[in-house]
Amino acid sequence: MRVHVVADPAGRFAQAVRREAAPYAKLTITIAKEADSADVISDDVSVLVTGRPTEALLDGSPSLAWVVVPFAGIPRATAEVLAARPDIALTNLHHNSSPTAEHALALLLAAARQIVPADRQLRVSDWSIRYDDNESVIIAGKRALILGVGAVGGRIARVLEALDVSVRGVVRKVEGHPKAASVSLLPLEALDDALPEADLLICTLPETRATRGLIDARRLARLPAGAILVNVGRGAVIDEKALYEALRDGPLAAAGIDVWYQYPEEKSERTATEPGSFPFASLDNLVLSPHRAGHGVGIEILRAQHLVAALLEIEEETRGKIDLARGY
Repeated sequence: MRVHVVADPAGRFAQAVRREAAPYAKLTITIAKEADSADVISDDVSVLVTGRPTEALLDGSPSLAWVVVPFAGIPRATAEVLAARPDIALTNLHHNSSPTAEHALALLLAAARQIVPADRQLRVSDWSIRYDDNESVIIAGKRALILGVGAVGGRIARVLEALDVSVRGVVRKVEGHPKAASVSLLPLEALDDALPEADLLICTLPETRATRGLIDARRLARLPAGAILVNVGRGAVIDEKALYEALRDGPLAAAGIDVWYQYPEEKSERTATEPGSFPFASLDNLVLSPHRAGHGVGIEILRAQHLVAALLEIEEETRGKIDLARGY
């Protein structure tokens, strides 16, 4: 099986892919930068590895049968360009599920225990937060609702249960769900009834037509007073204005957010781009994280390992395909 990977041939990911694929003679892998790929892709490539394939790249090999997006989530442009090519199957990787789950838990605990404001005060020798009426939230005994119980949500659930948190999850379909034996699952239709019992609301959902704006002002208002929200899925799942107002006015006591509404488009904008159109930075009860939950030392090795495993499943015809009609 011939595979074309769009990446820097000298980069860490490319080096890891070569190393991880070396034991498998059935995999023939070429790696080229995006600018060169459309010109060098061979006619017998059956699998293309890239997050944002161009028309020229997709038309570069008549043998192309699969596109592998080498990260979680599917860019909207990728879904659109492949919708016109139903003969090409699409899949993606969840190599970052462990660090993303860890980051979600870090955001939850930081928000609940007021780690950031306490750190900020003590850096200027101010101990006041220790002696004030303490608003820190004790996690043990709370009730958590996880939106999306997949690779990330399942890991979060296991840790929360170890912290004596009661955990339920909301999924598109309960019947046949792989986490049904380990997590109490509810169908999406039960979301409104579940929110008033969610002291902790954790979102791991992708952005699709069905999830965009799923958590709006009405649903945030159904949360109990003092609830904590964490989002490591996609920013658009939670309405931006509703999130800001729920943190400013209630019912949210705190939140930890890793996914946003505005991103820098150019390198020069990386030090001058606000994460949204509302003044989130003015909120002391919000922990802001610049979409880095899936990062960490060794992440490119994990990405390569998951990619090779996916390629072997494709070769063995056991790899599942993404349903573009659902968006995930």
